[in-house]
Amino acid sequence: MQRIIYNILTLSLLITLFSCGEKESENGKSKKQQEETVERRLFVSKAQFKGSKMRLGNIESMSFPVTVKTTGMIDVPPENRAVVNATRGGYIKTVPLLIGDKVQKGQTLLTIENPEFITLQQDYMEVNEKLGFLKAEYERQKTMMEENITSQKSFLQAQSNYKTAVASYNGLRKQLTLLNISPSQVESGNISSVVSIYAPISGSITKVNVTRGTYVSPATSIMEIIDNDHIHLELSVFEKDIMKLKKGHKSILGSQNLQPMFLKQKSI
Repeated sequence: MQRIIYNILTLSLLITLFSCGEKESENGKSKKQQEETVERRLFVSKAQFKGSKMRLGNIESMSFPVTVKTTGMIDVPPENRAVVNATRGGYIKTVPLLIGDKVQKGQTLLTIENPEFITLQQDYMEVNEKLGFLKAEYERQKTMMEENITSQKSFLQAQSNYKTAVASYNGLRKQLTLLNISPSQVESGNISSVVSIYAPISGSITKVNVTRGTYVSPATSIMEIIDNDHIHLELSVFEKDIMKLKKGHKSILGSQNLQPMFLKQKSI
């Protein structure tokens, strides 16, 4: 009987010791977790709180900007850009405009001088004077041909001379027009060795490649005019960023190599 009581007491004691060990283990584990939680917290002192102008508030939804970096260039349509050339070669006589000056369509840009301009106007005057005589002779030969008074050879010769003169007259007149020389002024006897070049479009001068006395050929680029009324921005965007851009997004132009950034609001 005593042995049974002894065994019961021993078993009770072992159970009590095991329970205490588990409790101590759980208490130690809980204490360790609390210590780890405390170590992960961010502590801000009172001085830091005031110095950083922090304030307490509630959790709320806010928008943060998302930027998309791109590369591109500022450009204008081809019809808003013009390169000024001379129809014929010559020496620059006057070039009063500078880079940055604004011009209107039809405004005089510069003048060119060349003795060949005089020869061209003389040829035009000579053809113009002969044209009346050749026309009268052609009509006379035509009438005589119809009445069988003249030979066909004489009629054809008169016809050929008249049509050749007409072709020369029209060609020289067109050349004078391209040089901005008035054919009517030439017919009146006003011949000049200087011609003017006018602005083909309105805009601002961006390049001046000549100075007074420079010889220019028809292939020489004298100056460049750009109309900024239809200026636009051409961008190169990666495929993955295309869907992030929409009409109305703000853009910020970078100071180097023109790197625009489009801003998009994103809520979190």
